[in-house]
Amino acid sequence: MPLRACTDPAAFDWLRHSRAEPERLITWGPDGFEAYARVRFVPDPTPTTPAEADVVLADDHPTDLVQVGRVLRHLAAYTEAPEECCYCVWDGYSDLDLSRFPDRSRARLRDRGYVILQGSLTDFDTWEECLGGDAAWPPAFVWPADRRWCLTKDVDPHWAAVGGSAAAVRSLVEDERLDAIRADPSAPVPAFR
Repeated sequence: MPLRACTDPAAFDWLRHSRAEPERLITWGPDGFEAYARVRFVPDPTPTTPAEADVVLADDHPTDLVQVGRVLRHLAAYTEAPEECCYCVWDGYSDLDLSRFPDRSRARLRDRGYVILQGSLTDFDTWEECLGGDAAWPPAFVWPADRRWCLTKDVDPHWAAVGGSAAAVRSLVEDERLDAIRADPSAPVPAFR
């Protein structure tokens, strides 16, 4: 079944009521996970690549959506609810028309608005179809009903965060098809200028 609007606003409450500082929440997800990773969509900046536009990637470099799909396939093994997941899309992408989604599927965190979708982890394969157009933007949040992990991708960083068990994070870091590293949400992260 394809992704569909989630009209139960309570599904978002665990994020809305998180004790994490708002900026940290929208970049790292909620506090309290055993381990965290950063999945880099492009390598971290270096002195010779101060701007993201300066990064040269191979022609076969996977898109952000392909990389998120790989992450979610790993994380499926670390939840008992792979059929019951929530996905949030940031409502600020100018090239996405989200007007067809009902108001009951919308939520806010500080100055960010989201549309909440629901479905299984395998329904992520319908992400572009569900959002229409050229939906190349990854979800802002993905989590299963048992909240064993959370993938978070804010608009600006060149990476996504994953919070979960040590085993879940280890599986990401050990996958050679991902550029994933263990991370500490309280430590500074390299950023492009």
